[in-house]
Amino acid sequence: MPQLDRSTIEALRELGLTEYEARVYVSCLDKGSLLLKDLAYAAGVPRTKVYSAAKSLSNKGLVRLRDNPLRCIPVDIEEAFGLTIKQEEKRLKELKSAVAKIKRLREQNLRGQVLVEGRYQIYVAQEALHKLGELISNTQFSLHALVDSNGLAMLQSYRKELAALVLNDCEVRVVVSYKMDEFAEAKIDLPFPIRVGQTIEGKNIFVFDRNTAFLANASTGNAAVINFSDLSSILDVNLFQQLWDTALEMPVYTRIQSHGLAEDLPILVGDGNLLPFLLRAVLSIADDDMLRRLVLEFYERIASSLPSQIFTASPDAALQAWVALIEISLANKGRVRYDDVTKLMTIEIEEVDLNLPDSAWLLALMGYLEKNGMPLKLLHKSQSDHGVIFQAKITKSILT
Repeated sequence: MPQLDRSTIEALRELGLTEYEARVYVSCLDKGSLLLKDLAYAAGVPRTKVYSAAKSLSNKGLVRLRDNPLRCIPVDIEEAFGLTIKQEEKRLKELKSAVAKIKRLREQNLRGQVLVEGRYQIYVAQEALHKLGELISNTQFSLHALVDSNGLAMLQSYRKELAALVLNDCEVRVVVSYKMDEFAEAKIDLPFPIRVGQTIEGKNIFVFDRNTAFLANASTGNAAVINFSDLSSILDVNLFQQLWDTALEMPVYTRIQSHGLAEDLPILVGDGNLLPFLLRAVLSIADDDMLRRLVLEFYERIASSLPSQIFTASPDAALQAWVALIEISLANKGRVRYDDVTKLMTIEIEEVDLNLPDSAWLLALMGYLEKNGMPLKLLHKSQSDHGVIFQAKITKSILT
């Protein structure tokens, strides 16, 4: 498969394009135009999917299709997305109103019927299962789901339809809750691998082609179907993708479970929960010279990796932004103040057993200041009724 720039593909998916649509559009932009018969290879899209992706792009005004032979011509990117951006802005304004309408629908008043209001439908349990099967059968590009045992049973009711999706190169990804009672791989009979991890308690969430969301209540079996690409994309990118990335492949989960640690997964998986303890351990043993080398190396690495203006802005323009980032990193456990006149920084933090506040952004700032020839010098720390107060000074004033 040709290698296309992944960041560009993801940016287009954020604008509502499917994976195949994004690949086709990027390939057309790169080549200027492409015959449809050449487009599947250039875009890395299955031949059975390339026409529908090109046709969908044409309907969205992003490409033009010309006959004899059939050719796909990209529309100028500013022209193409001008209307899309306006439409997205309009849809976002409608989002709060739409969600409020859904909340007002009273599920307990439903008796074998479907209530429809605009793009939103509520289904009682039996109709919900049938609707799920319909959505699965109509899926073209992707099905992503976060499920518990009830959601898993719903999926297994449509094993044949799911197998057809897999055969047609549709991306099917499912995260099953690690809290399932008597979890065992033998309970799962699906034609694709799954992952085990955190899901949303009491809810089963399915997102189809990033255009339609199916939300099922685990206790009642009732479900809401939302034909709203904005909300579906938000659920897919900001909820499903994050939980998928942290979920475990089944063999890995099975090893963890065999040691009785399944319930501890949220605090054990990944490095995020350990990093604050590592940072505190390093700060507790580092002498001045080691700390200076550490912050410089740390700063060099993040400045070369994170594309932010904060690393290239002048100190007088950036210091207040650095202070804000340090306070955010303390997660409401401390306050940070910086005085432009005295060049004094004051950090008040609740905990008392620290040589320095355990903020990675504070270390980054120290490296930034060292790099600019104006190191941060700790003047003193003192106890207060609420914890400990650190006061430090920028030792070379070049801010004026």
